[in-house]
Amino acid sequence: VQAFERRWEGATAFQLTIDPAGQPVGCVVEASSGHAMLDRRACAIATKRARFVPARSAAGTPAFGVYRGKIRWAMDPELYAQSEVGPDFEVSINKLPD
Repeated sequence: VQAFERRWEGATAFQLTIDPAGQPVGCVVEASSGHAMLDRRACAIATKRARFVPARSAAGTPAFGVYRGKIRWAMDPELYAQSEVGPDFEVSINKLPD
């Protein structure tokens, strides 16, 4: 309510750590909205609502994963509609095959 009353806007880019069961277990803000309250709320929303199919290693065993996202906080729907779209898919490689 406080953020709404103050008409705070911005975008919070975040990174979730996903455990081998597919549950978010950590959140880090990668780019702040400029308002710590909105950034904390972005992590809280993403951690509570996000659901993932568990990642698998090359051997097929459950593995940790990473998800990056962005929440745009906007009072004006026109600003929200003009927001840029991030990557649909990103892969991090820790080791190349021998």
